[in-house]
Amino acid sequence: MKTGMRKERIDRGIKVRSDGIYALSSWREMSYLMAPRVLLIAGLLLAPLILHFFPYWQKVLLIVCIYALLSMAFDFLANYVGLVCLGGSFFVGVGGYGAALLNKYLYFSPFLSIPLAALGGAAFCT
Repeated sequence: MKTGMRKERIDRGIKVRSDGIYALSSWREMSYLMAPRVLLIAGLLLAPLILHFFPYWQKVLLIVCIYALLSMAFDFLANYVGLVCLGGSFFVGVGGYGAALLNKYLYFSPFLSIPLAALGGAAFCT
C-alpha cells in the first residue's frame, strides 16, 4: 500500500471569492453561472409568443400569476410585518365580482368594466 500525498486533478478554474465579488477563470464557469439566468430571461421573453397559440394555458398562467402576487403580499405581511391582513384578497375579490356583474348584467365592455370594478372595489374596501 502506498503512503503519500494524494494528488487531485482540478478540472475547473479556481474561484476567488470575497463578499459578493468573485472572479471566474474560465468560460465554462461563466456559462455555468450565466446559463440559468439567460434561459429564464429568454423563456420569459418568448412566453407571450408561444402562449398566443394556446389560450387555455395563457389563462391558466394568468390565474397562477394572480394567486402568486396575492400570496407574496400575504407572505410579506404575515412573516415580516407580523400582521394577518386579507385586505388585498378582499379588494381583488370585490373587483372581480364587480367586473363580472358589469359584464353580465349591464353589458359593459371589459375595457370599461375592469377600471370601474377596480374603482368600485377600492371605494368599497377602504
